[in-house]
Amino acid sequence: MSLALVLLVRVLEARFHPGSKSGQAAVVVGLVLCDGRTARIQPVPLVPDKVKPFEPATLLDKLEFLVGSSVGDTFHALVELRSGFWSFVEVPGRDDRAGAA
Repeated sequence: MSLALVLLVRVLEARFHPGSKSGQAAVVVGLVLCDGRTARIQPVPLVPDKVKPFEPATLLDKLEFLVGSSVGDTFHALVELRSGFWSFVEVPGRDDRAGAA
């Protein structure tokens, strides 16, 4: 008999709003891959001019802080986050499958 472990990974696009949500267009800082209480960040290349006056490295640090500060189910905590500068939007993800015998 073999056991299969199936983890559904939900993917959030982490968007930074340089001029607040009501201002200029959002910039995608990274993808957050959520599987329950854990999450991994996949940074995306940032064009410094699009996030002025903020530094790209500082934005990634802030994203890591937001993800690391999430309590409970990371996915829902981020989606429900109230921020004038950050939003998290679900994008099509993938299933991670690992099998054990």
